[in-house]
Amino acid sequence: MLNDLDLDDYNDYENYDPENKNVRCSDSITEDNVDRSVKLRGLPWAANKGTVIEFFEGFKISKKDITIDIQGGKNSGFAIVHLADEEEAARAIAELDKKTIGSRWVGVSPAEMRKGR
Repeated sequence: MLNDLDLDDYNDYENYDPENKNVRCSDSITEDNVDRSVKLRGLPWAANKGTVIEFFEGFKISKKDITIDIQGGKNSGFAIVHLADEEEAARAIAELDKKTIGSRWVGVSPAEMRKGR
């Protein structure tokens, strides 16, 4: 069952469907935003969009720039963040890769479009 913070994140997803408890963060990547997007892996299970915004302190992002992967109604530990431009994405990778949230290190890498798109 989703707690209030997770439900808020889930409802922010533009294709929210209450019957489907899955959100694929890779679905938020398009040809228009792939160069300015980064993938996060290793997020704590309790992480939400507020947690990601705190992690990106010093970068200009908002809730609408973040998609947290949700599988079976739960955070899967992955997210996509869209930054202002390609340079900001490169800076985020350089500065944030392997930094920690709580006791977990978070991998930050370039986002990629799913094959077949």
